[in-house]
Amino acid sequence: MHEQTDIAIIGAGIAGISAAASAIQAYPEASILIVSDEAGLPYKRTTLSKKLAEGVTAESFNLPRFTEEILPLVRYIPALRVTALDTIQRTLTTTDGRAIAAKTIILACGSVPRTPRCGWQSAILPFRTREDALTLSPFLQPGGKILVGGDGVLAVELACQCSRAGMQVTLAGRNRHILQRQFDQESASRLEGLLGQHAIHWLPETDIDTLDHVDGKPLLAQDNASFDCAVIAAGVVPRTGLLPHPAGIPVDQHCQTGSKGIFAAGDCSTHEGVVTTLWHQAEAQGKIAGLNAAASLKGLPLAPYTMQPQRVKCRIFDCFTWSCNPGATPDSVEIISSGPMFVRLLGVAGHMAGATAIGIPEELDASLSEAVRDAWPLEQVRRLLTC
Repeated sequence: MHEQTDIAIIGAGIAGISAAASAIQAYPEASILIVSDEAGLPYKRTTLSKKLAEGVTAESFNLPRFTEEILPLVRYIPALRVTALDTIQRTLTTTDGRAIAAKTIILACGSVPRTPRCGWQSAILPFRTREDALTLSPFLQPGGKILVGGDGVLAVELACQCSRAGMQVTLAGRNRHILQRQFDQESASRLEGLLGQHAIHWLPETDIDTLDHVDGKPLLAQDNASFDCAVIAAGVVPRTGLLPHPAGIPVDQHCQTGSKGIFAAGDCSTHEGVVTTLWHQAEAQGKIAGLNAAASLKGLPLAPYTMQPQRVKCRIFDCFTWSCNPGATPDSVEIISSGPMFVRLLGVAGHMAGATAIGIPEELDASLSEAVRDAWPLEQVRRLLTC
């Protein structure tokens, strides 16, 4: 079976959906095909770890924007895997034997969770996709014992959801403190205290690969503890099978790969040596990839991608936490602490270069992000936080 399309997008995560929206806007007449190896409609992956305690269905995570604005203007094929890419002919081969010829291709293949040494078992589960969330949901029973492996945002939010469901929760990670990429030791210690207040047992510097499956139950050998279920959210690996590369598919400033007319965006790609696993960065990359796929069809100049700030936000129970460019090299560090609020401002020459914040109102997210992006004077940021 042979098919043709102007733009083929592989993957229906936020990078793929953003690419489709951008391409539609730039070139409404173009035919666009989106192929996803996941069943059902596209969904918002960042909500997976935020809604479990409420009880979820497959529709709980859907993206209304896709259904209402994008789906009527594209051809969408779910539950179909692309197995091969010919970069010269720009053709795709799928598991059902289709050969799809495209004038331009956007790879938005995403990533897969790191697999523990014992592999996935009936009660040792990954947590990355909507299907993973639906598989985990029945295990969330009051009084049950669960191990959450990982210490990043996804693992911490997941541990909170399990606690809200009434479970006995152990959170185990490789690092010395939680959210190590986003927060300094003092800030993280405050958050670990908050987890402890909700009876979440935190195990730092724990090797998740000591996890085993004994008599139908997960056993963490390092702590000699058994659980009813273990769920692993301890990092991801870029999906680069269509353009093999050990550390993500390299792209240039236009999100174009080494093959002309083939673009990549989101978790599967690497830009200036950086693999993004952040939602807003994947969205921005997808937008540029879609815009440039349309531009290449029309013979127009390609637009550049601007690296987005490393911004992460999450809610730990009722505490909103926020981090943006925590790895900045400041010449000043200022602490603003008032009640539950604890903010660490990173300054360069009197201007905002990065920050971490605990216990701030969520509505400050946009303003603080702008403050980092546009390097607001620190005095302006102080007024924002203390008014």
